[in-house]
Amino acid sequence: MREPLPGDVIFAHGKGFIARAIQFGELLRWKRGRRWNHAAIVAEVRPGQVRVIQAEGHGVTSTWVRSVAEVGSVVELVPCPAADWQRVVEFAEAQVHDDYGFLSILSIAISIVAPWFLTIRQPGTWVCSALAGECLRAGGWLHDWPDVYQVSPAQLYEAVQNGTRGV
Repeated sequence: MREPLPGDVIFAHGKGFIARAIQFGELLRWKRGRRWNHAAIVAEVRPGQVRVIQAEGHGVTSTWVRSVAEVGSVVELVPCPAADWQRVVEFAEAQVHDDYGFLSILSIAISIVAPWFLTIRQPGTWVCSALAGECLRAGGWLHDWPDVYQVSPAQLYEAVQNGTRGV
C-alpha cells in the first residue's frame, strides 16, 4: 500500500456490530455483502503516524494511528478525488466531536430493504460514509447522490475508486 496523504479516503472492512448490520442490509438488498463497510478520511501524516477522522459508534473522532491498517481488518487507501484536499480535511476537522448517527443507520438499513420508505436522521450526527462523502464534496468532488446520507461505504468506494487528486 502506498503512503497516505491528507484527504485520502480509507475504506475498511470491520467486524463490529454496525459493520455487520451494514453487510446484512446489503445482503438483503443486493443478494451479497460488499467488501467495504467503513470509510474514514486521512487528516494528517507524520513520520510513523497518521491522523484519521472517522464517524464511530461513540461519535466523530480524530485519532492518531501508526498505520491506516489499524482502521479495519482489511483496508484500502484511495487517493483524494477532490480538487482541494485541504478543504476536505478542514470540513472533517469541523465535525470532530459530533455524535454518531444511529438514527441514520436505522434509516439506511430500512431503505436498503424498502428504498421507498421515509428517510430519517438527527441533525448534527454522522455515519462514516456520509461524513467521508460530505468531506469530499467540501473539497469540490461532486457526485449525483440522491441523498449522501443514505450512501453505504461500498457505494462510496465504487464512486471514488477511480478518482485522482485535483480532478
